Amino acid sequence: METEDPLPDRSDEIYRRHFIRPDGTFVGNIEAIYRECDDPWLQTTDAKRSALKRIILLQLAELPVRRVLDIGCGNGAFADLMRREAGAEVLGMDVSATAIAQARERYPECRFEVASAAEVGRFADFRPTALCMCGVTWWILEIFRDVLVMLKRHFAGGLLFHMMTFYAPGKQRYGTEHFTNLEELLPYFAEMTVLETFEHKLYKEDLWIRALLIARI
Repeated sequence: METEDPLPDRSDEIYRRHFIRPDGTFVGNIEAIYRECDDPWLQTTDAKRSALKRIILLQLAELPVRRVLDIGCGNGAFADLMRREAGAEVLGMDVSATAIAQARERYPECRFEVASAAEVGRFADFRPTALCMCGVTWWILEIFRDVLVMLKRHFAGGLLFHMMTFYAPGKQRYGTEHFTNLEELLPYFAEMTVLETFEHKLYKEDLWIRALLIARI
């Protein structure tokens, strides 16, 4: 699933049809997006340029054991970067079979499996020391609380990196009843220990703010 950054013009229509319509109606056809876009949300370049993902890489590199479960890994670009730059063993999971097929072909050194976020408990035997949720939350909004409960049940003690993008007032039309900024998101993590939070304004107009939350599960 991966990043939710501002969309490239050539792909706007695809996202409007298959992700969230302009009126705020959620479609969520991730498989169609991966079939119609070569690199949805420019994941390949974003994995290298994102300031917040750089923080994740630095913190991962400091862990004595680096075994990462990447929830919503998309085409695998960031999973492979965690492997190469942080020396991590990475298992990436995504609901899109097309995305997983691309990830397996491009990054054979990592392990990738087709699975929804609701199936995260399947990978308890992997015993990750860290878990990543980058850009997946808007896709799983209706089960987000349930997923966090499953993380607590199966991966207690692990380090969670949760990253998502918030949009300016009037720009965000989906999910506003849940949260619209980092402050409103924090209560969802009340059962975990929030260690640090970061925000990165992506444009001068502040239309998009990307937030990273690091918590001990």
